[in-house]
Amino acid sequence: MRTPRPVVFVAASLLLCACSDHRGAFGRTSILRNVAFETRSEVPVGVGDLADAATADFNGDGNPDLVATSIAGFVQVLLGQGNGLFGIAQSIPATGIPAFTVAGDVDSDGDQDFVVVRATAALATTFINDGRGNFTVLADAPVGPGPQELVVADLNGDGILDALTTSLGEPYVTVLHGQGDGRFARMANLNMPVGSQLLGIAANDLDGDGNVDLVVSDYPGRRIGVFYGLGRGQFAAPVLHVVGLSPVFVSIGDVSFDGFLDLVVSNLDDASLTILRRLDVRSYRTETLPTDGPPSMSAIGDLTGDGVNDLVVSVFSRASVSVYPGRSNGSLGDEMQLGTSGLPLRPLIVNVNPADGPVKDLVVTAVLGDRLSLIFGANGLPVGSLNYDAGVPIAEAVATGDFDGDGIAELAAGGVGAASVMISTLNDSPATRTRALVPQLRIDTPQPPVNLVDGDFNGDGKLDLAVAMAGGVTIYANRSDSAGLRFEPIPTTGFLISAVGAYEVAAGDLNGDRLLDLVISSLNEDKVKILRAVNADFEYSAPPTEIAVAGKPIGLALADFDGDGDLDVAVSRSAAGFVNVYANDGRAGMTLLAEAPVGAAPNYLRTTDFNADRRADLVVSNGLSDSISVLIAGSRPGTFAQQDIRVGDRPTALLTRDLNRDGAPDILVASLLGADFHVLLGDGRGGFPLQTRFPGTYLATTADLADLNADGLPDLAVGSVRTTRVSLYRNISR
Repeated sequence: MRTPRPVVFVAASLLLCACSDHRGAFGRTSILRNVAFETRSEVPVGVGDLADAATADFNGDGNPDLVATSIAGFVQVLLGQGNGLFGIAQSIPATGIPAFTVAGDVDSDGDQDFVVVRATAALATTFINDGRGNFTVLADAPVGPGPQELVVADLNGDGILDALTTSLGEPYVTVLHGQGDGRFARMANLNMPVGSQLLGIAANDLDGDGNVDLVVSDYPGRRIGVFYGLGRGQFAAPVLHVVGLSPVFVSIGDVSFDGFLDLVVSNLDDASLTILRRLDVRSYRTETLPTDGPPSMSAIGDLTGDGVNDLVVSVFSRASVSVYPGRSNGSLGDEMQLGTSGLPLRPLIVNVNPADGPVKDLVVTAVLGDRLSLIFGANGLPVGSLNYDAGVPIAEAVATGDFDGDGIAELAAGGVGAASVMISTLNDSPATRTRALVPQLRIDTPQPPVNLVDGDFNGDGKLDLAVAMAGGVTIYANRSDSAGLRFEPIPTTGFLISAVGAYEVAAGDLNGDRLLDLVISSLNEDKVKILRAVNADFEYSAPPTEIAVAGKPIGLALADFDGDGDLDVAVSRSAAGFVNVYANDGRAGMTLLAEAPVGAAPNYLRTTDFNADRRADLVVSNGLSDSISVLIAGSRPGTFAQQDIRVGDRPTALLTRDLNRDGAPDILVASLLGADFHVLLGDGRGGFPLQTRFPGTYLATTADLADLNADGLPDLAVGSVRTTRVSLYRNISR
């Protein structure tokens, strides 16, 4: 991305986002005027880490409601308004670690109740509905130790719901016979072979004989067991099917578009789904579908609005859900991966906003965090940030730019998983309602990249690429022509400048010769290194000028901090909790100008003029203080007025831009653990009276902004240390 003078290209990249205008936690109107990015919505639950959720119409208003369990010891009831908004109606304390839950009319009065298994108490607890969405605890039923997934179904045909649950490490299913008043009586267990350890369970009439059948997953046994119902609550011995490694959960639904129920099994340890497509009454054809990481729970339903069931699976380690669109010929389309909050567990396909039509939406629970992710369904594509395979093992560093000069930005991604950078193009086709990230060129690097930065370093009008690695920095000169993308490493082997833990790179004219010099932070040497350009053909003077900066220097910012017309250098000291500013003597010689204490573990550092006084101010994200520090320059060079502002959980990537187009610079910061972005709107006088947040990427590290789909609007690309994928937030501003 091109940056106006003074030219400062920071290897952590520039981040620009805006709040979603979608429904859910943030309503229908964009919080930032004229700027909106496509992302998920969220439903705040208001307690500690979530365990599970279920949906039903609890208060009889025709709108789906939610119940969510929290391992912090609460059960939360959220009533839906029919427009994607939910409000917490009841918070019920529950000891014994409330875990899995299921909704159903267990007292046969026409209202939807719910049952929760309490893991350490080995109990199934019934919560009875008064018909208006108010719940009371009715009774506990003993179950096996460490109860896991829970289902309800009428097993014996008496019109009363019964309950079943698996137990961690046990080879049996606990069967609870419903009494019709919400109470349960424990019946004889259903046994799998000795040595089985059951986890997931699902119930439905698989063979169409009118009796409920059961499917359970045997975690260490690489198999599932199907208990076919015989009627009157009796079951045949289990039929065993071989699946993948460590099957955890099972879902039932028609994924073949043939009217028959199929089975989908999540295999945790070989990152795959086993799909058992029904052939006849009790036989199946098995196929394996690889997933982008260990899968947890899945769901089957029409999320894309074409009348054909889609397959949705939570990819636990990727903080995302994968949607495989169903086709009328029974096959599954290409995966669409969407970001979620925390580490997702159960996806629920339900129409949370029936006022807007029949298309179903997606609610996702996560085992980290107190928010449910809400992804709205649409005709063709769900509404959310899509995660694309970036072609590298870990896509933690991203940069965007028009590398081939065609007017459309490409995406460069790299990370510590491989010694390479992949440059790709986004193919976004509204006509076919498809999006794909298409690899264009792989650049091999001496070591795995830590950060990327693009800029026209030699003034030829083409964007070059600088790659920071643990051992130093290499520049890749853009030699692209009509034949395609091509980059030449400078130097041809090794590093342009060596370092021990190179982290960030900045570029600017430090000595007034109109050539871009390089500044590198060397984390493990406690140094900042300056490499002065000799000419415009990537020649630099040697050896570099070195500044001793104790305390693990990370972030860099270049600006005229002392008002003498030369670019000075600011650096964050992550282990010391300070930001140092070094004054430039006009020849790239540096002396300490200021040393400002900030929060714990300062990392990303940016500069702009927050109060329109023509002085360069600073802002730094403090990774262990959950805050940012804003340093407003005083009238005397080297003096700053400081304000610390709390933001998200472990703030990382940071930018200063005019996000709402009011002429005043704003601040946006990514939350590493919070999977969100915090926006602080500047008042033009150095204050930030309004702060808001919107859903983002879990473990976000870097991000960049450019028009990736040729619609004239800049889109957001975000890298993460957790995944091989890059999250893209499509700009939908009006």
